[in-house]
Amino acid sequence: AKLLVEALNLRKETLLKIALSLIEYQYDFFMGKEIKPMKLDDLSRDLDRHHSTISRAISNKYLSCERGIFPLKSFFATALDEERE
Repeated sequence: AKLLVEALNLRKETLLKIALSLIEYQYDFFMGKEIKPMKLDDLSRDLDRHHSTISRAISNKYLSCERGIFPLKSFFATALDEERE
């Protein structure tokens, strides 16, 4: 049970760090401007976590702000988006 509680706390801390990084990086978006392109790998390097950890952490999670409710995944460029550029 102790390991489960520790794992849940680590997940909570990771999600909080992700949210704070998103808010910092996308500050202009939250102030009414356009969203900036961002990659999962950029965030994973900043947080010293594997990109798959970040991907699992943001899966089915949403951020609510004055502009609406957004899936956390919508803040990141996907491989398909990058190929089109």
